[in-house]
Amino acid sequence: MKNANYYDTSEIGTFKNFEFDIKLKPNSTPVFQRARPIPFALRRGVEEELDRLVRENVLEKLDYSEWSSPVVPIVKPTGSIRLCGDYSSTVNPQVEITQDPFPGFEEAFQALRGGKRFTVLDVRSAFLHLPVSLKTSEILTLNTHRGLYRPKRLMYGTSPAPAVWQKFMENILKDADCTVVHDDLIITSRNDGEHLKRLEKNASSSTTTRLCRSPLPSTQIHTDLELYSVTSSKAKNGQSPSHPAYFRILSK
Repeated sequence: MKNANYYDTSEIGTFKNFEFDIKLKPNSTPVFQRARPIPFALRRGVEEELDRLVRENVLEKLDYSEWSSPVVPIVKPTGSIRLCGDYSSTVNPQVEITQDPFPGFEEAFQALRGGKRFTVLDVRSAFLHLPVSLKTSEILTLNTHRGLYRPKRLMYGTSPAPAVWQKFMENILKDADCTVVHDDLIITSRNDGEHLKRLEKNASSSTTTRLCRSPLPSTQIHTDLELYSVTSSKAKNGQSPSHPAYFRILSK
């Protein structure tokens, strides 16, 4: 495929004319939590990721904040580190949630049914493409073993983030031949010829190439697709149990 090398894996981009402003419940109050110890084996990776995000204008060092949530390092399958905030007892309980955490997922699964060929594009640093307001940035402040950092982008770990991302992506890619499923863009079609045309169309899209880390070689065309588990955290009797639901779309 002639556009297989279009995908840029360098810096994290940002979208103009968008700014997420978090909505808190009435009478919400700032919560400050101390940083958690980072395992020695992860410390270097965490520090390198902090430095990278500062360089790319995703994080900004702070000396003081009324809000603070501990950073949580997640080791990805590639071995790289993703920094999340543990907002479970600081911000998330005070967020005004007005929509389902994963809007559009049922529609996404319906859009994929009937497909015979599938290609999955991994959106690099998904939420970090979306800027947040100054107020939101202060509320989402991270506490690390190196001090406080203010996120300038939508942070992993915030309860509204999946819905905000899904809605935004569905809007900017509404004319693209792909389906948004969380931080993946899925291209599907009925045969090889149609599929290659759709791959070419997406590979020549500046929006898609700016977002995705995966190239589009023909080896990424699959005849079956298994989507990861989707967690529902709707509260029931004061609890928020997880209900994994597994989806497998088969071409027959």
